[in-house]
Amino acid sequence: MDERTAKLIWKQERSFQQSEALKKAYQEGKVRTAFISGHEVKKEWKVGVRESNKANPKHTIPHSEETKLKISSSRKGKNSGESNPMWKGGISLSYKTGYYSPEYKEWRKLVFKRDSYTCQACGVRDVYITAHHIKSFSRYPELRFDLDNGLALCEPCHEQTDNYKGRGKRKTKLDTLTN
Repeated sequence: MDERTAKLIWKQERSFQQSEALKKAYQEGKVRTAFISGHEVKKEWKVGVRESNKANPKHTIPHSEETKLKISSSRKGKNSGESNPMWKGGISLSYKTGYYSPEYKEWRKLVFKRDSYTCQACGVRDVYITAHHIKSFSRYPELRFDLDNGLALCEPCHEQTDNYKGRGKRKTKLDTLTN
């Protein structure tokens, strides 16, 4: 047995709890460390690996409720708020304070009521209506909930607007309505 094979066996024995059959196969050079395409693993080797996994408590014994509580309490406060490496000084993403906020939902309802649930571009009713921000939601945070900054539009007309889903400016028939 050469030195390289001996080191490899030592590493394998040290890092895994292996069955005796698998250890013997490593010593005899029958097992390779890299997967070879088309190579079939013998049944006794698979059984040996399964048996070695049974010795690992992570694979067999679930945590008791008491242990789960201890783990939970030891993690509380870690990686939350200022101790989180992703902390950015207490700022939230705009979707959390915008589109999902109660203010936005109320603004949307008021726009729909004011416009009688009718698309203000084509006049269609009884279709899905969107509350469109005339001046961009992201660029004008002070106008996010201003009723005068909203229009009820059907989805096809909304797609034609200059700021639909963050698109760049382009001239449309709606420019006359919004300007």
